[in-house]
Amino acid sequence: MPLRMAVLVVAAASLSLTAGCTGIPAIYAYPKISHFPATEINAGGTEVEAFLVKTTRAYQYLPLHVDWHQEVTHLPLFVNSSSISHTSVTLEAFAGTLGPLCYGSEIEHKLKIVLYRPGYELVVLQPWEKKAIDWKPASSIAAQEHALDKLAEEAPFSKDQRRENLFVANEYARLASMSEDGERLRGKAASFRMR
Repeated sequence: MPLRMAVLVVAAASLSLTAGCTGIPAIYAYPKISHFPATEINAGGTEVEAFLVKTTRAYQYLPLHVDWHQEVTHLPLFVNSSSISHTSVTLEAFAGTLGPLCYGSEIEHKLKIVLYRPGYELVVLQPWEKKAIDWKPASSIAAQEHALDKLAEEAPFSKDQRRENLFVANEYARLASMSEDGERLRGKAASFRMR
């Protein structure tokens, strides 16, 4: 085949692929394992709260639209627990076409573990991550408030999670009792109690 004809064939094929979604139809689903290896807590006997956060994202292509929600589960730890580990299995799925302008829908999940220790900065663990936890003290009331704010952001509890919301409310109230800005902190505590 002459070089000019080969170039025209390649150009025509490329144009047909980019002009519309002429990809290969595909439907697939597979289990995804998210494993958190045993990690030493190193909390020196103080209480630690652990939360598993699952983020589910549903993508719709052409036009692109993303729906997502988060589900938080309290992971109970025994008193003086020396380590934490967890394994979850989720189902990842796709239905549509595979190509340069693919369309269809896809569901994916991401997990993380959030550890909260009163008086310390928040710790976030990712799946398959093996590390020693280095608890960094939150030395001021403002730093401890920031750790609580971050907990509420990283692990957004639903309104029906009474135990978790009450825990956060009590932590804000604890800080309020030690702060000159107690009224504002008590207001934060009240917002979690009302849930």
